Amino acid sequence: MQQLLFLEAVVKAAIGLVLMIAPGSAFRIAGLPGVLTGFWPRLFGATLFGIAGANVIEGTLLGSRGLGLAGSLAINFAIAAMLTIQLAVNAAATTVRGKILLWILVSALYVLILVEIAHI
Repeated sequence: MQQLLFLEAVVKAAIGLVLMIAPGSAFRIAGLPGVLTGFWPRLFGATLFGIAGANVIEGTLLGSRGLGLAGSLAINFAIAAMLTIQLAVNAAATTVRGKILLWILVSALYVLILVEIAHI
């Protein structure tokens, strides 16, 4: 069971990193249709990376019986970090309304992360 979780974590982390770093190249190499912006592929890559972190946590915590708060925290942190990076480099939204909405989402995720940390 532990080896399977580790294998899942490695595969998801690798795919997630590729999508976060070079989504356009990854799509071309895979023969998939191109994307206009890397926003959604990067966000999906961050989600996969967070799931990989949750798998590692699940495999290393003794007595763990599911994703739990620690796993949710890993996923939320990966998504919030990628959204923050994309907002910081102005690659997330084209309108002011979209940027404000994403900053509100990022702020809510960071607050949720703090609450989850407090309850672990």
